[in-house]
Amino acid sequence: MATPKSRQACLGCRRIKVACDNPQTGEQCKRCVRLSMECVYTKSQRGRRNFHEKQNPLIAILDPKLHTVSFLRTSSMLFTTILAAASKYALPERHGTLLAHAESLINRATNGGECCTALIQSLLILVYYKGPTDRSAWLKIGIAIRFAFQLRWHEARPSMTLPADEHEARLILDPERTWFCLVCFDRQYADIFGLPTTIPMTDYGDCEAWARSHFHLNIPVDIHLACSHAMVVADEFWGRIRKDHDEMPRRLVRTLLTSLYNQTVRHRRKWFPRDVPPAPTHLQPARNLMEMFALSHQLIIKHHLLILAEPLDAEILLPECVEHATNVVAAFEVVSKDGSPRYLHDAGATTLSNLGLVLYKLFWRLGPDTRPYLIEVTKRARDCCPPEGPLMYTARFLDRVLGLFQTAVAEDAVPAAEVGPPDQSQIDEFLRLAGSDLNQFMVNDDYWASLLSSSLEDPVYPSFALGM
Repeated sequence: MATPKSRQACLGCRRIKVACDNPQTGEQCKRCVRLSMECVYTKSQRGRRNFHEKQNPLIAILDPKLHTVSFLRTSSMLFTTILAAASKYALPERHGTLLAHAESLINRATNGGECCTALIQSLLILVYYKGPTDRSAWLKIGIAIRFAFQLRWHEARPSMTLPADEHEARLILDPERTWFCLVCFDRQYADIFGLPTTIPMTDYGDCEAWARSHFHLNIPVDIHLACSHAMVVADEFWGRIRKDHDEMPRRLVRTLLTSLYNQTVRHRRKWFPRDVPPAPTHLQPARNLMEMFALSHQLIIKHHLLILAEPLDAEILLPECVEHATNVVAAFEVVSKDGSPRYLHDAGATTLSNLGLVLYKLFWRLGPDTRPYLIEVTKRARDCCPPEGPLMYTARFLDRVLGLFQTAVAEDAVPAAEVGPPDQSQIDEFLRLAGSDLNQFMVNDDYWASLLSSSLEDPVYPSFALGM
């Protein structure tokens, strides 16, 4: 009986659109054998669906109704990149091969000067879902920005009036969405690495007006992107305070931080109101994650107000900071239940590491009666960290924090009023010890330093990552 013809081609044959004699035995097709190529088969529909349902809502870069299988086949580079990102979680045994193939296609397109939306999207997807030892994020974002400039996206203004044809409208929105996403990446990773942004603020565009102008097309990731983008302007303000705060009067810094804190409160009320129905099941995790990061941002600003406060004000701000930290951990618990920490990129892990730093500094300001409560809050945060991915390192950091907390309580440490908060040398030594045994995870000291970013050297902590 003749073997039925396979409908599934390997990625190599699919890329150049030739027939593939898939033997369906796990062996290579004849063309790949003849050309000494790696022969990779993957369930493309499954990979695309996993990406759109679980990963794309976090990065908010693709329109699921536009980026169908048939549409993605027009760009083997983007198609393979999506499969590589999806396989990291759905088919880990295939991830290495798919990632290498995607990198090869991207490198070929980049070296050949191919400038298109699919290339920029592929670069950003690989940045978001990179491995913990991948050091190419900053470089990839820079290349993506250069290509965007070459396409003159920075000069274009978002389309507020779209054609009646829905497919044509979605095609127009595709590069515009990618531009807004690129702005967020530029701002976010500049904060992480302590480097300047590339895209001028005057070229950002109004993402919220853009997203609401095509609300009828029902593209929820665009609303999520608008929420992320709304914080970009605040991040610019935050970055300027961090840069110049040592040269400004202390009272002025407190005034600016209070204004920024009030802005984050308004942001949260606007984008995360309590009286709205829950988002669709596959979109709720992204919403929960963004709210957690918004709360984290509030905590970091409130904590810095505590650092700058006069003694009487500090007595009021300290319990407020503890309450804010508790709210962040409660939001983290909600996020952990829906499984989204598994898909969190390392920039998001940096934010949660900053939570650990704030908890560590608050602990030494508290009296013996209150410290056990903060220990329980820290334990709750530790329990939310999954055993794999970037948060594995955050978990190990929190383990070290808890170890120091419990030792202090057991030894009946000197009251906080006498010792005060730890100075920078104590924090540096603690962090050195916290990262001392990470080598067994094949992550070197440079990674640990980059994960915690410049927050350890700068008394003003870096901006949070929205996870978008």
